[in-house]
Amino acid sequence: MIEFEKIINLTVDKLLKYLQENKNTDTKVIDYKSPQTLKEKLDLSLPENGVPLADLIPIIESYLDHSVRTSSHKFFNQLWGGFEITGLLAEMVTSTANTSMYTYEVAPVATLIEIKLIEALNDLIGFPQGEGLMVTGGSNANLIAMLCARHKLLPEAKNKGLGNHQLVAFISDQAHYSFFKAANLLGMGIDNVVKVKSDHDQRMCPQQLEAAIQQSLREGKTPFFVTATAGTTVAGAFDPLLSISEITSKYGLWLHVDGSWGAPVLFSNQHKHLLQGSSLADSFTWDAHKLMGVPLICSAILVKQPGTLLEACSSQGTHYIFHDDEDSAYNLGAMSLQCGRKVDALKLWLAWKYYGKSGYEARVDRLFELA
Repeated sequence: MIEFEKIINLTVDKLLKYLQENKNTDTKVIDYKSPQTLKEKLDLSLPENGVPLADLIPIIESYLDHSVRTSSHKFFNQLWGGFEITGLLAEMVTSTANTSMYTYEVAPVATLIEIKLIEALNDLIGFPQGEGLMVTGGSNANLIAMLCARHKLLPEAKNKGLGNHQLVAFISDQAHYSFFKAANLLGMGIDNVVKVKSDHDQRMCPQQLEAAIQQSLREGKTPFFVTATAGTTVAGAFDPLLSISEITSKYGLWLHVDGSWGAPVLFSNQHKHLLQGSSLADSFTWDAHKLMGVPLICSAILVKQPGTLLEACSSQGTHYIFHDDEDSAYNLGAMSLQCGRKVDALKLWLAWKYYGKSGYEARVDRLFELA
C-alpha cells in the first residue's frame, strides 16, 4: 500500500508539472517527431513478464512529453482543448469505481446522475418529456438519431431490413461527415445522403432543401431524415431551424439538430436565439467536450419522444442482465446500443455543479466576444 500511494503521488506530481509547463509561453504545443522517429524514442514493447510499478513513472512522463499540449494557450487545432479540474476529478473517481452504465444495480449513483443530467439538457432544448443517453461521441449520437428516424418510419426494418425502401437523408453541404458513416452502417447507402446547398453564411438554404426533397420523391425514393447543424465545423454557422422545421413538418420528416459544437449557446440569454426552434426538433446531439470544455469524450443523444430509444436500440438475448424488477425503469442499458458503457455523465455533472448555469452563460458570452 505504501508503494501504491507513492506511485500515485509521483504521478500527480508529474501531472502538475506538465500543467504548469503548459502555462509557460516558451513551451511548445508539441515537439513534433515523425512516426518512425517517435517509435525509436519510445519503448512500445509489451513484455512477457511485468515490470515494477515504479518503472511506469518514466513511461508516463515520456507519454506527456511527446503528446500535444491541448491546454496550452497556443493550441488552436481542434474544436476542443484545455484542462478542466472537475473532469480530472471525475475521471479519477470513475476509473477507481470502475462500473458500467447498463443497470441501476451495478451503477446506482451514476445512473441517477445521468438521468438528472439528461433531464437538464432536455429542459434547455425544450424537450420537457424527453429522454437521452451519454454516448461515445457526436458521431455516435448522429448515428442513433438516424436509427431512431428510420425506426419511426419503418419499424419493421429492425427485424426484416429495409426491403425495397430507398431511404434518403438530407444534410447541408457544411454538415459533419458522420452522417455518411451512419448511412453506411444503417444499410441505406452513402449515395442516399443528399448535401443541400448553403448560403453565403454557410447556413442551409431552406428552399434548396425543399427542392431536394421533392426531387427524391419524383425519383420514387423515401425521404425520412433532415439534419440542421448548430455550429458547423469550419464556420460555426447555425442552420435556420424555424424555416427547416416548417419543411420537415410539411413532409413528415424527422428533424435532427447536430449541436455537437453549438448546443451550449442555449445557456446564454444573449445568444440562444441562434437555436430558436430547437424544441421543434425530434432529436439533438450535444458534445460537452467542445464549447463547454469538459474532457473527451462527453456526448449525449437527446430525443423528444420518450420510449423511442428503447424501441429503436433494444435487442433480443438480454434477459440475463435486464430483469423485470422494481429498478427496471432505471436500467439505461436497455435503450443503449452499447452493453458496457463508461460513466461519462459524472464529469459534466461535476462541472455543472462547479460553474452553474450562470458560469456557462458567462463562458459562452465570453467566447462570442473573443470570436
